Amino acid sequence: MKKYNILLILVTLLISCNFQSQEKDSINQPSDSSANRAKFYNTKEQLDKKKFHLLLGELDAMKLPLINNEINEYVKLIEGEYYIDTIITKEKTSNYFELFDNEESNAIVNNTKYNNLFNNTTSITDNFLYKIRKKTYFPLASFKFNNYTLIGSFVQFFGENDIPGVFYIITSFNKDGRQIDYLILYCRFNFETMIIYNFKCDRKFSNIVVEDIEEDWTLYNDLGDIIGEKEIPELIEHSKLYEVDNNGFFKEK
Repeated sequence: MKKYNILLILVTLLISCNFQSQEKDSINQPSDSSANRAKFYNTKEQLDKKKFHLLLGELDAMKLPLINNEINEYVKLIEGEYYIDTIITKEKTSNYFELFDNEESNAIVNNTKYNNLFNNTTSITDNFLYKIRKKTYFPLASFKFNNYTLIGSFVQFFGENDIPGVFYIITSFNKDGRQIDYLILYCRFNFETMIIYNFKCDRKFSNIVVEDIEEDWTLYNDLGDIIGEKEIPELIEHSKLYEVDNNGFFKEK
């Protein structure tokens, strides 16, 4: 009986030690879900890098437009709504949309004031154009610097009430195809207020002028209800001067 009790104690101790060892190993080693998640992100980064270099190969022979007149002909006004010409949308696929991040750009976050129709001291982060998420990119051209590459893209977007509009955006990427920053250079959007962005750049993108013109045609009564259109629109115009720094961020000068 005494031998049996000793044997039982030894078996219990052995099982307990084995369980504690397995528990320690499970704590020290990543879970399957963590490993799979890390593998997914590593794979995505590799795919993005591959896509980025494939895109650059397609854009090598093209140059970035330096003034809005170079792209006006590719934007069509149809029944009061703006669309990208089918010449662009047919020739340039949107297979690279995953490379472009729609988060607010550093250029906008670093600004402190933005003049608009409602308040001349409104934060520029309230610029709703940078908050639009429903966008399709059609990359057009690229320009390579030492630490980053700029890619210019036509963008078909859908804003308020799914009304279509057109952007031309320049986006900076690092060598691994990760987006650094972006800036809206060109805009055509017609809702209650017509919004027009025009631009002009030097060849080094050290001086980027973005002109914003807002035409308010809407006529309101004293209660704020829309009752028609003004004979002459209220115009608000302002411009911003930007540059791209050595790290690929757009800064207001």
